[in-house]
Amino acid sequence: MVLLFLIPEYCVVFAYLILSWQLLSLYFDGHARIFQSMWVGCGIYFIAGCGLLFLLSLTTIVILYLNNLVKAEVFTIQLISLNWLLPTCMFIIIIYFAFKFSGSPIKSLEYSYKIRQVQNAVILWSVARTLRGVAAFYESDLFFDYFMIEEEEKSKSI
Repeated sequence: MVLLFLIPEYCVVFAYLILSWQLLSLYFDGHARIFQSMWVGCGIYFIAGCGLLFLLSLTTIVILYLNNLVKAEVFTIQLISLNWLLPTCMFIIIIYFAFKFSGSPIKSLEYSYKIRQVQNAVILWSVARTLRGVAAFYESDLFFDYFMIEEEEKSKSI
């Protein structure tokens, strides 16, 4: 039951990683090929590594939870930390690339528009994820109260 509540949240976090990859690929494809030799395929490997690390940590926690080695609180701690860590990393990456590509010409106005739109989407989503991390502190108390009541009812019926 716990996993059914948390799967949509994890899907949103994974979609956030994909949006971040989109921004990185637009930065590298949209600017002149000055940095091409140094960064060929770097964005896809970075996001693939982050996604793999995310899925491995989630799988580990799910296996430990199913074997009753960890409590459900671990999931919310992981989500709260992801909701703070990912936006912070994306803000740092956006600032880094803004400085890195500031003197590099953009291929066309179309790429400039695409980069601006995706960058605005990432910033908006980052702010929303940060607010979600703040709200998760309150929500986690309600979440655990619900599951504590459910566990007590199960133990009474057995």
